[in-house]
Amino acid sequence: MLLHLRIQNLATIENLEIDFFDGFSIMTGETGAGKSIMIDGLQLLLGDRADFGLIRQGSSQALVEGTFDISKQTALKRLLSESEIPHENELLIRRMLNTNNRQKRFLNDTSVTQGLLAEVGQGLVHIHGQHDNQALLDSSHHLDFLDAFGNLFPTRGALREVHKKWTRKRREQEEWQERLANRTDRQMLLEAQFQELSSLNLERQEMDDLETESKMLANAEQLLSLYVGMQTVLYEEDGSIVEVLSSLKRQLQDAERMDPGCTALLENVDQSLLQLDELSQSLRHRQDRIEDNPERLAWVNDRLSLLQTMQRKYRVTNTTQLIELCERHQTELKGLQNLEEDVSALENEIHELVTILREQSTNLSSERKKAAKKLDEAISRELRELGMNRAKFETSFEKKYDDSFSSNGADRVEFMLSVNPGQPLRPLVKIASGGELSRVMLAIQSILTTDTVETLIFDEVDTGISGSVAETVGRKLAHLGKRQQTLCITHLPQIAAFAEHHYAVTKSTEKDQTYTFIENLDKQHVIMEIARLLDGSEITNQALKLAREMRKRSHSTTVT
Repeated sequence: MLLHLRIQNLATIENLEIDFFDGFSIMTGETGAGKSIMIDGLQLLLGDRADFGLIRQGSSQALVEGTFDISKQTALKRLLSESEIPHENELLIRRMLNTNNRQKRFLNDTSVTQGLLAEVGQGLVHIHGQHDNQALLDSSHHLDFLDAFGNLFPTRGALREVHKKWTRKRREQEEWQERLANRTDRQMLLEAQFQELSSLNLERQEMDDLETESKMLANAEQLLSLYVGMQTVLYEEDGSIVEVLSSLKRQLQDAERMDPGCTALLENVDQSLLQLDELSQSLRHRQDRIEDNPERLAWVNDRLSLLQTMQRKYRVTNTTQLIELCERHQTELKGLQNLEEDVSALENEIHELVTILREQSTNLSSERKKAAKKLDEAISRELRELGMNRAKFETSFEKKYDDSFSSNGADRVEFMLSVNPGQPLRPLVKIASGGELSRVMLAIQSILTTDTVETLIFDEVDTGISGSVAETVGRKLAHLGKRQQTLCITHLPQIAAFAEHHYAVTKSTEKDQTYTFIENLDKQHVIMEIARLLDGSEITNQALKLAREMRKRSHSTTVT
């Protein structure tokens, strides 16, 4: 629902801020006062193409900003979430046009594309009148109106879920078929690489172990010399470590007989001798492992070279990754061997989904035709009440059974209208005037039980009508306002009398500049404005009296 509108430097509007309310509101004003400028501003806000010629003369930038209550609009919130637009229960839309033919668009201060703004706008407001982008002129919206009338959105939603699954499976099928087409080449490649890798008999951490062994084999003579020298230092040379510690032990034993406090020192020496013995054993163990084996060294280096070549070839850094690659190849080879079975199973699943889609589409189409018959009769009846006595309305169906299922079913519908007897039914876009379109939309909205948007704006709905028909239009608009926020731009007092909120558009000229103002009228000024609509610029007491009577009568007879 539209809560607030701000317009700056747009045509004759210099600076305008106005609050809007739920229920039925009307906007009146003399011809040329600037009512259409507000509609132009709303169209920009809702994603219409930019018209830089609307920038007020002498200004470098025009701005239109609107605040909407979206607390009840689940689908719109989902679209905002999918588009990563932060939101809660209000949506702030801002659009700016610059004289250098550049523009900016924002949803809750997030810059957005023209396409996203237009998509969001379609879910917020429908404007009906002489506007190229209104919903009735786009036949793709007609199916929504029909399904809303027939309460078929739940059925359509169930079909859409199956369609999503069918679409996903079709994508999988294309991927599997591509793999199947490339299977022979891929299988040959995988088998060759698997054989090559598996024949290596790889072990994890093998490279590290081989590099260590290679280093030891290459330095075997030097290592043996070092280990022998260490044993000599420990035991064999004069003044060896063990000899010195053994002498120290004997002296401590002599001292212990005279000084018991030396016992702890003696234990330390014993521990050191024990550790030296363990060290000697470890040195002998490592010395025994050393072998001067040129043949083994050559094999180790060849193995290292082979593994390094394989790592470069397969773009990995260690033997563990080579082993994992070999395992993946083995798994993929098994999958390729079962590919035909998998593709066949997927095709069977798709066939089952197609059967379900056809059945659901057929049932939905049948329900739509039943609903369309009732819709056609109801709209034709409403149009007669709205002054289009000879109008004939009909919903045209076109079947589109092919492999490209629509998520909305198998129907393409378009609303057709004949205004006068003898004229053939033709699409609305080809025959209806702005006023006729507004009344057709009013007829549709009057009989719908499900609201497609929260805000409706009717422009020119009063074209070519007067008297009792105008009163009927006003009553229906007031009734509609009890369900949806409804705004009507009108020149007729019979319609204005039904409004809960009345906005007056005025224009003034100062220093060769024109200014448009919009004011939310209080009760007294509402009566005066209705009297002006009745009697022209000269408001008489009789006109005021009649205006009061019209207001009283319309509000007491409004359908609840």
